[in-house]
Amino acid sequence: MSLSIPTKMKQVQVVQLVNNYRQATKIVEVPVPKPGRRQVLVKMRYFMLNASDLLFVAGSFCPLKPPPYTAGIEGLGEIVATGPSSDNKVGQAVATQLYQCQASQG
Repeated sequence: MSLSIPTKMKQVQVVQLVNNYRQATKIVEVPVPKPGRRQVLVKMRYFMLNASDLLFVAGSFCPLKPPPYTAGIEGLGEIVATGPSSDNKVGQAVATQLYQCQASQG
């Protein structure tokens, strides 16, 4: 089940490793991914900026791959699409957390 979903979305990407968050990041348009079998697609309402995010963009916290990569590790939003085997429901409010020490893929 899913709602009407656009084909493009805005994403904050880390484009260079520097101490200034505005210089390190850029808002880009990317294709909206389709959720996999047990995945969900979340429309983000808020994403948090905290100390670990600042360390990520400076390259001093788990620099596992070079830019560009998606910025942010925490957020709040709602599910707008589900994969065929997902237990979650469209419209459900969720919080996201990247638990691994890596740059998110995307």
